[in-house]
Amino acid sequence: MIPATNPRTFKHTAPAYDSPEHLFPVEPRASGSNAISTNATPDDFAISSPQLPDVAPPPYLLQPDSMTLEQMRMKRGILLLFHDASGRKGTYSRDLNDEDEEDHVIHGPPGRRQQELKLRHNHAPALRMLLWTPCQVKIGAVGFYDKLSGSFVTLFNAFQPRDTATGILTQAQSLRYVLQGKVGEQIVEEQQSTWQKFLQAIRPKRTFKLNRGEDEAIVVTENATLRYLEDRIGARMWFSMYIDEIVTVYGHACGLRREDLILVTSTLDAPRWAIAVSDCSMAGRLVVTRTDAPQAGRPWATMRVDNSTATEPSGAVISDGSGEPSTVLIAGLRMYTPLASLATSILY
Repeated sequence: MIPATNPRTFKHTAPAYDSPEHLFPVEPRASGSNAISTNATPDDFAISSPQLPDVAPPPYLLQPDSMTLEQMRMKRGILLLFHDASGRKGTYSRDLNDEDEEDHVIHGPPGRRQQELKLRHNHAPALRMLLWTPCQVKIGAVGFYDKLSGSFVTLFNAFQPRDTATGILTQAQSLRYVLQGKVGEQIVEEQQSTWQKFLQAIRPKRTFKLNRGEDEAIVVTENATLRYLEDRIGARMWFSMYIDEIVTVYGHACGLRREDLILVTSTLDAPRWAIAVSDCSMAGRLVVTRTDAPQAGRPWATMRVDNSTATEPSGAVISDGSGEPSTVLIAGLRMYTPLASLATSILY
């Protein structure tokens, strides 16, 4: 569970995992940092996670109905890691404590999806899904990422699974009956040094270093709120039990495959946010300047690139000053193959 304290005090260690190259929107890279601040390191905002031993797949993973939820909870320590049929280490599922300290590559915004960008933000590394068109997404939402609009489409909420848009999940029980925790909430700040905070207090601007020759998507937020499920083991069990019924109800009607569906387990909401795309061939700095009196209908900040070749980012989206919060970053659970054949599910 994520403690409601300063996230910079936590540290995590997590096993590496294999990610298919065709997955959207993120893929791991071998090196680098996803933090914007040049003074921040992954340890500044990482989250504690214990190392788990390598174990063989428990028999009930092949027959999920053979054990009760209580029995599965007793064995939650061996739900996370297993070896698949090829003997290669795999991951049954990922949760907020299992982030890698690696760069995360996403596809570009709608219209530029062939472009690969390194995602950079100063929040928990597990928040790997960027919404190019931020919208309101609730914890427990089951839906999919719309590649055309860059937003998340919610089909229904796992806390009310029978209240659906296109059908009724007759067998699905509410997620609240499985969870042994609640939805946590934490006000978070971007990782900034004391000097950076002092400069921001006396002048309404922030600067972020741009790396030479790297295509990057940089996310900036103010007054962000992190919401998360405290019991993510229960969320994994619920999703694995009902994924087939969800595909049956929505697969054909919405043109969705099993791997398209996502159960949202964490969201980062912010009333003021900005997303910049940088594809500079030379090093420079991204300068974000906050307006004196943000107003509805007008951007709350401006962006420019401070170098000799460009005056503004190649692409930028900035929220207005109305103060209405939107979900900018998401972490969630996704299933790829049937559980009967040793499912692999990955959390963004």
